[in-house]
Amino acid sequence: MATLLFAEVSKGHLSDITARALTAAAQLGGAVDVLIAGRDVGGAAEAASKLAGIARVRVADDATSFVTEVDRALAAGSAGAEARVALAEANSWSSRVSTLMGLIEQKLGSSAGAGNDEGS
Repeated sequence: MATLLFAEVSKGHLSDITARALTAAAQLGGAVDVLIAGRDVGGAAEAASKLAGIARVRVADDATSFVTEVDRALAAGSAGAEARVALAEANSWSSRVSTLMGLIEQKLGSSAGAGNDEGS
């Protein structure tokens, strides 16, 4: 599963927030690609390539290349689509509620059974 990180660039330089976002993205597991958009961002792209944990630096200098790079990143990441869907389903609200309700019912069932034993 790959993560696409959109870099923040200011005056041609990579912003410090990008490195902090990279730390968070790396915790998701899998490869992290960074996309740098704008003109004259060669210095930012070079700085990004030196950050630990970056699998690939993608550069887009206009709207068309931005769309192209996002499409490429999405296509490359489709290999892990089933795993991402399974992860999302396992951590969905309804899944968590179902798990919690099962635990409550299990606990209530155990308590009811324990109460019956005391009366015998």
